[in-house]
Amino acid sequence: MAKRKEELIFLQNHIKQTNEQGRQLEEVLNRMLEMEDRVENRVSYVETMVEEIKKEVPITYEQQKELQSIVQTKSNEFTKEYYKNGIPVDERYQSELFKKKKGQFIRAMWTRLKEYFNVPRYTAIQKVDYDRTKQFLLMIAFKDFKLNELEDKASWNIPGLVEEVKE
Repeated sequence: MAKRKEELIFLQNHIKQTNEQGRQLEEVLNRMLEMEDRVENRVSYVETMVEEIKKEVPITYEQQKELQSIVQTKSNEFTKEYYKNGIPVDERYQSELFKKKKGQFIRAMWTRLKEYFNVPRYTAIQKVDYDRTKQFLLMIAFKDFKLNELEDKASWNIPGLVEEVKE
């Protein structure tokens, strides 16, 4: 009978020890869960901060070059469209007039872009807006320009371009 009692006492002690280990494991798990919550909160905070920072990062030099290329190409197309029926000045002034008109289209496109994105210069456009910026430029059509954006300027000093006002 003594042996049986020893076995039961041993078993009782073993159960107590197992229960204590279980309690300790439960504490460890609780601490791990708390740490998991803190890590998740910090990761969420960092992700939010990264998104905020992304909004402040301007477009890259390569992206600026791509936008410039789009503006150059489109302004060239618009100038050809504008003069599709011929350039209205003496032949020797035609290339100069073409360049001035192209510059007028370039300025008009940049002005529209800056107004749309509310930036002082196109290089201040945020990287997150790059694809929208590109689409905006690609969608500008010749028909979108107003008459005052298209008119030839007397200040261009090209003989025969604008009639002189006689007093």
